[in-house]
Parts: sequence; structure tokens; C-alpha cells
Amino acid sequence: MYVLVTILNIGESTASLEILYHHGGGYIAATYELLPSATIEWDDVAVSLFGVTDNSAGAVDVRSNVPVIVSARTYNQPGVETYGQYLPGLTVEESLIPSQSGVLPSLKSTEDPSSTVSGAISGISGSSAECFQ
Repeated sequence: MYVLVTILNIGESTASLEILYHHGGGYIAATYELLPSATIEWDDVAVSLFGVTDNSAGAVDVRSNVPVIVSARTYNQPGVETYGQYLPGLTVEESLIPSQSGVLPSLKSTEDPSSTVSGAISGISGSSAECFQ
């Protein structure tokens, strides 16, 4: 899977971005200065922004000093039949925190590993998922 991340600065001053990639081994940080009304896009963000060259999975956390709009799209390898989906950015207030529960009513437990679940959990340590049937 690849992830395309796009950030739009909707503010009237330069956005000082701190972008964190949280993965199984910890996190990697990057910074970027985004001019007012400008857009930046990182295709295959784990490689293009964070330099991760091995298979990894994680969450991208974008922090800014001015209002920005963040979006992401997942897709599989270019050049073959493609699968993709849009993932809107979430604010911290929209995220689940430890001790809160979220419900994914269409999620099923099967032998097919093709389902992808994406969630935003503040304080990733100690989080878990459970499938009920």
C-alpha cells in the first residue's frame, strides 16, 4: 500500500508544519514551511518524506501553527489494477483516546486479509481492536 498525503494552507501566513510518522519502531519527524494558499503533496509519503524504504505501516500526524486541510489517499502499486480510498484528516478532538470505543459496523472477521482498517487513536500505546460476530 502507498499513501498520498496532501496539505493545503488555508491561513494568511506561512504554516510551520511538523509531520510525524508513527510506526512500529517509534516515529520519524519532518518539518516543512508551507506558504499561504499553497498546497504540498507527498506521493508514497513513507518513502518521499520520511525515507522509509522497508515495508511499514503507521499513522501520519500533521501539526501546524495555522489552519491547514490535510487529506490522504491509499492505493496499491501503480501500473497494475489499482485499489484506492480517500481518508479525511482528523483533528485531535475527533480522535479516539484510550478508554473510548469506536464501532465499525461492516467489519468482519474472515480468512481474507484484504480489509484495511484505519483509525486515529491519540496515545497509540495500548490501543487494540476487537471483532464481534
